Amino acid sequence: MNTEIKTIEVKGMHCEGCENRVKKVLSEIPGVSIVQVSHSESKVTLEVTEDVSIKYICNKIKSLGYKVKCGDIDE
Repeated sequence: MNTEIKTIEVKGMHCEGCENRVKKVLSEIPGVSIVQVSHSESKVTLEVTEDVSIKYICNKIKSLGYKVKCGDIDE
Protein backbone atom coordinates (compact mmCIF):
# COMPACT_ATOMS: atom_id res chain seq x y z
CA MET A 1 0.00 0.00 0.00
CA ASN A 2 1.25 3.49 -0.82
CA THR A 3 2.18 5.92 1.93
CA GLU A 4 1.90 9.67 2.20
CA ILE A 5 3.61 12.30 4.33
CA LYS A 6 1.16 14.55 6.19
CA THR A 7 1.88 17.59 8.34
CA ILE A 8 -0.58 18.85 10.93
CA GLU A 9 -0.31 22.15 12.77
CA VAL A 10 -0.79 21.60 16.51
CA LYS A 11 -1.10 24.41 19.06
CA GLY A 12 -0.73 24.02 22.79
CA MET A 13 2.29 21.72 23.04
CA HIS A 14 4.85 23.29 25.39
CA CYS A 15 7.45 20.63 26.16
CA GLU A 16 8.93 17.24 25.30
CA GLY A 17 6.33 15.61 27.54
CA CYS A 18 3.63 16.99 25.22
CA GLU A 19 5.55 15.68 22.22
CA ASN A 20 5.85 12.22 23.76
CA ARG A 21 2.15 12.10 24.64
CA VAL A 22 1.09 12.96 21.08
CA LYS A 23 3.66 10.60 19.55
CA LYS A 24 2.53 7.67 21.72
CA VAL A 25 -1.14 8.06 20.82
CA LEU A 26 -0.52 8.52 17.09
CA SER A 27 1.99 5.66 16.89
CA GLU A 28 -0.74 3.27 18.06
CA ILE A 29 -2.96 4.02 15.05
CA PRO A 30 -2.84 1.25 12.41
CA GLY A 31 -1.35 2.56 9.17
CA VAL A 32 0.82 5.21 10.85
CA SER A 33 4.46 4.24 10.35
CA ILE A 34 6.45 7.36 11.27
CA VAL A 35 5.55 10.10 13.73
CA GLN A 36 7.66 13.21 14.28
CA VAL A 37 6.41 15.78 16.79
CA SER A 38 7.87 19.23 17.46
CA HIS A 39 6.47 21.49 20.15
CA SER A 40 8.87 24.28 19.11
CA GLU A 41 7.55 24.20 15.53
CA SER A 42 3.95 23.42 16.58
CA LYS A 43 3.65 20.55 14.15
CA VAL A 44 3.27 16.82 13.71
CA THR A 45 4.61 15.08 10.62
CA LEU A 46 3.36 11.57 9.84
CA GLU A 47 3.92 8.87 7.29
CA VAL A 48 0.60 7.13 6.78
CA THR A 49 -0.99 4.64 4.43
CA GLU A 50 -3.64 5.97 2.06
CA ASP A 51 -6.48 4.47 4.09
CA VAL A 52 -5.68 6.42 7.28
CA SER A 53 -8.15 9.25 7.87
CA ILE A 54 -6.42 12.55 8.58
CA LYS A 55 -9.65 13.74 10.20
CA TYR A 56 -9.38 10.78 12.61
CA ILE A 57 -5.77 11.71 13.43
CA CYS A 58 -6.72 15.35 14.00
CA ASN A 59 -9.53 14.30 16.30
CA LYS A 60 -7.14 12.06 18.29
CA ILE A 61 -4.79 15.03 18.80
CA LYS A 62 -7.73 17.25 19.71
CA SER A 63 -8.89 14.68 22.28
CA LEU A 64 -5.56 15.18 24.07
CA GLY A 65 -6.44 18.84 24.60
CA TYR A 66 -4.49 20.43 21.75
CA LYS A 67 -5.75 22.66 18.97
CA VAL A 68 -5.21 21.37 15.45
CA LYS A 69 -5.26 22.83 11.96
CA CYS A 70 -5.45 20.27 9.20
CA GLY A 71 -7.71 20.22 6.20
CA ASP A 72 -11.14 21.49 7.14
CA ILE A 73 -10.52 21.08 10.87
CA ASP A 74 -9.34 24.23 12.63
CA GLU A 75 -10.11 23.81 16.32
